[in-house]
Amino acid sequence: MATFYADGLGEPVDEYIAWVDVMGVQNAMRKSIKITANFVYKLHIALLENIRPSVSVYPVMDGAYFSSPDVFALFGVLENIFIDIASCFVKDANAPGFQFIIKGGISYGQLFHGRSLQASCSPVLAQYPNHRDAIVLGTPVVRANQVEKNAPPFGVAIDGDVLNSPNEIISPYGKWWPWFGISFDKKAFLEHLESYYDFYSNNWQSQKYPADRIAVHRDMARKYFK
Repeated sequence: MATFYADGLGEPVDEYIAWVDVMGVQNAMRKSIKITANFVYKLHIALLENIRPSVSVYPVMDGAYFSSPDVFALFGVLENIFIDIASCFVKDANAPGFQFIIKGGISYGQLFHGRSLQASCSPVLAQYPNHRDAIVLGTPVVRANQVEKNAPPFGVAIDGDVLNSPNEIISPYGKWWPWFGISFDKKAFLEHLESYYDFYSNNWQSQKYPADRIAVHRDMARKYFK
């Protein structure tokens, strides 16, 4: 029988946590597992190539959670991942069916990492540390996931708790965080996004991408990259 003693959770830690995932994986998977595998695994490859020791990562099928007490280390990891996937998006510009979009959300608050569980919580979990350590709990996990819905394509939404955190994060984009630096050509990238949405606007029925959602996402992308 599964038993767990929550008294062994220990003290929570105050950290920033981000959720990043691939848009439209369910629809993509209905059309082609191989194409979807490209989307999913390219994200995880970018994750593995850019992760830092100061940032913990919790992978899920079509995304991952990232946490760190150092918000700037977390921002640095996210920036590199978004740049890598943006490069993939541009590279596949001649085949919009192979392009994919990511977006994310960031929150802040108290987290319980599985690696910090005391053995008294569960002798079973103590025997399987790799599984135990792949779990993180806390309301910021939920908020990072929820606020991601407000992010534009290739964008990151900021939860209110981040704006009020000790680091006093201030974004010129309000509740969106601009991961792109001066060297990133926003205008050129937006042109690629426009072409992507043109393709789906002309093929929305066969691609299972509702026309009204295309219009919303296109408008958000224009605001974000302009």
